[in-house]
Amino acid sequence: MTPVPPSRADRSSPGEVLRAGPLEIHATARQAFVNGARITLGSRAFDLLLMLAEAAGRVVSHDEIQARVWPNRHVSETNLRVQVSTLRRALGEARHVVSTVPDRGYAFTPFGQHAPEPDDAPVPGDHVVHVVDDEADMRDALEGLLMASGWRVRTYGSVGAFQEALTAQTAGCLILDVSLPGENGLELQRRLLALGLSLPIVFLSGRSNIPIAVEAMKAGAIEFLTKPAAGEDILAAVARAMALALSERPQSPA
Repeated sequence: MTPVPPSRADRSSPGEVLRAGPLEIHATARQAFVNGARITLGSRAFDLLLMLAEAAGRVVSHDEIQARVWPNRHVSETNLRVQVSTLRRALGEARHVVSTVPDRGYAFTPFGQHAPEPDDAPVPGDHVVHVVDDEADMRDALEGLLMASGWRVRTYGSVGAFQEALTAQTAGCLILDVSLPGENGLELQRRLLALGLSLPIVFLSGRSNIPIAVEAMKAGAIEFLTKPAAGEDILAAVARAMALALSERPQSPA
């Protein structure tokens, strides 16, 4: 399917305007609006948004973003993922126009279209979304959301309960609360890495904490979401996490 670029329209104010659903990007004025309300974006965040919008659905690689948005310094993949996550939060209702394409880069996806993704692959029966959260209501809500979207789900009330069920064959991905009684989410992430277990992690946190988010994503987390996270954001993050889990799955001998 050929990507359709965001629409352009002349306005009384100078400069080009790019529109996608409730989002308007005023290129010359360097302003962005969602449903008519101006959103606050830093200079680099605006450059990133404008670059993706101008690419009109084409996947933009890390190297391309580096060259245009941060031309004079190196930005790690972890740092870029944090920047993209922060941009999505700032976009609010329009956050889904910025898509992550695993192993390729990022894309601007106009409303009503699907983000460019790798070819779909069946999810093996042993690949499960493991949910670790000490709040029963949160576990139930996540389980309902995920099962309604077709995912297999197992829930755990603590790190200890998850570890009791953990084996070398445990596969899939993990939705992990940061603040847990006893061993917390970051400590579990470090333990899994030390054990050599590859379970892509989506973190949930009761509050926004950039240093913790950077630490989690530097260690390989797929996403760091602040509660209450939108269901669409959780499902999108789980889809990316499971795609990574499947890509790392050992291949059976022919």
